[in-house]
Amino acid sequence: MSRPTQPTSSLTRTSDTPRCPMCPDRDETVTDLLLDCPQYVHERHILVNALRRQANSISFLLNSDQALDHLMRYINSTGRFKPSFGEIMDTNRRTTHAR
Repeated sequence: MSRPTQPTSSLTRTSDTPRCPMCPDRDETVTDLLLDCPQYVHERHILVNALRRQANSISFLLNSDQALDHLMRYINSTGRFKPSFGEIMDTNRRTTHAR
């Protein structure tokens, strides 16, 4: 079971429901956001082109230094966390995020 990406928290200014805003019939989880949500097919295609088969591994995406820059670009390109966290900088810029 994956963790929801939408905690019920006013601190992160996210939704009060775990439901995917693009697919209201299912919960938005890390797995859904990274591998399944049909809203991000184009962004996921770019990620898969960069990382090949490894782009389908949650473990690889979340733990590999090789995946980090690609994952940050994917997250930025979805715009999913921009309202809460702003633009997430890539690791080459040595900053975790900017508003």
